[in-house]
Amino acid sequence: RTRRAVRLADVIIFVVDGARALEKADEKIFRALNKKKVVVALNKSDRKSVTTTEKLQKKFGAGLRAVSTSATRNKGLDDLKAAVLTAISSGSMEGR
Repeated sequence: RTRRAVRLADVIIFVVDGARALEKADEKIFRALNKKKVVVALNKSDRKSVTTTEKLQKKFGAGLRAVSTSATRNKGLDDLKAAVLTAISSGSMEGR
């Protein structure tokens, strides 16, 4: 079911725990999404950041869309929504 949902999705929101180091499984999933528009939600921004936008961009490309969020504090959700809308309206996967 998940593979079908990914295949049909226009944009993927990939949620990463920003308070922990990126795991191999995270990297594997992200690389599998290489042909999709992806917005990374770096969650738990209310804690000390271990995984940052800069680290993700260095690993996966400077055009990566990443937004810091804190679900428990409702922070960054407007920025996440804006990033998703930008990804939807962009005609290419550039800036993924």
